[in-house]
Amino acid sequence: MRPEKFKFLWKFLLAYTWFVILWGAFVRASGSGDGCGKNWPTCHGQLIPKNSDIQTWIEYIHRSTSGLYGIYVLVLVVLAWRFFTPLFKVKSAQGEQFQAKKFWRSTHFLLPLGVLFFTITEALIGAQLVLSGLVGSNESWARALVMVIHLVNTFFLTGCIVGTISLILPPRPSEKAARWNYAFFTLNALGLFAVASLGAIAALGDTLYPSETLRDGIQKDFAENAHFLIKLRVWHPIIAVLVTWSVSTMAFQNIEKPYAKHLLFWMCSTLFIGLINLFLLAPIALQLTHLLWAQILWAQFCLFGFKNIHS
Repeated sequence: MRPEKFKFLWKFLLAYTWFVILWGAFVRASGSGDGCGKNWPTCHGQLIPKNSDIQTWIEYIHRSTSGLYGIYVLVLVVLAWRFFTPLFKVKSAQGEQFQAKKFWRSTHFLLPLGVLFFTITEALIGAQLVLSGLVGSNESWARALVMVIHLVNTFFLTGCIVGTISLILPPRPSEKAARWNYAFFTLNALGLFAVASLGAIAALGDTLYPSETLRDGIQKDFAENAHFLIKLRVWHPIIAVLVTWSVSTMAFQNIEKPYAKHLLFWMCSTLFIGLINLFLLAPIALQLTHLLWAQILWAQFCLFGFKNIHS
C-alpha cells in the first residue's frame, strides 16, 4: 500500500475518533447516558432497540459507532504492523531476515499497539459507566473520577494515533530538530492532562447544576454548601490560563520548528472558546466545540512533539 493512501486511512481514524468522542460528550450533555438502561453492550437487552425514545437512540448511536470504530482500529493496526515490518528486514548471506526483537521494541510496533490497547480500555471504561449507573443524574465522586479517566484515556489514544501517522512518511530534512527540552515538553503535557481532567469535571457540573446567569454561577462556585463538582469547576479556567501561558512559551521558544505555529494557534483559540463557553453558560453546542478544539490542540501538541523528538 502506498504511504500516502495508508496515511489517509489513519487520518480518517483520527477524525472518526473525534466524532466518537464528541458524540459521547453529547450523550452526557443531553442526559442520554442511561438511554439503554444498565445493559451493555445490548440496549435494553436488544441488539436494535424498538419503539424507543430519543435518549435511547442517542446512546445507541454512540454504541454502534463505537463498535464499528473498534473493528476499524483492529484492521488498521494489523495493516500498520505489516506496513512497517519491511523497515526491519535486513539482507544477509542467508537472505532477507526480519529483526523481530528490534521491531517489537520500536515505536513502529508500540504506537499501533497503544492504539489497540487504549481503544479496548475506552470501551471498558464506557461499559463501567453504564453498568455501575454512573450516568444520567448521578453526581458521585465515582462518576467524576471515571469521567476523568475516560477523557485522559482518549488523550493517550489520540496521541498514539498521531504518533503512528508521524511514522508513516519520513520527516523532510527541514523538519529535523537540533535540540529538545524533554522536561518542558513533559511538564506541559501534564498541564494539558490537568486542564482536560478539570474540564471533564466542569462539564459534568454544568450539566447537573446549570446556572441561569454568570453571576448565579459564580455565587454557586463559592457557596459553602456547594457540591464538590461546583467547587472544582472554578479551577478549570484558572489552570487553563496558566497552561496556555506555558505551552505558548514553549511554542515561541521553538517557533522555527515544525508545527510550533500550529500549536500556538490551537492553544490560544482553545482558551478563547473556553472563555466564551464560560460567559455563555456552557450551551451544548459550544461545549462540543470546545471539546473538539481541545482534542485538536492535543493532536497538534503530540505532532509537535513527535516531529521534533523522533526526527
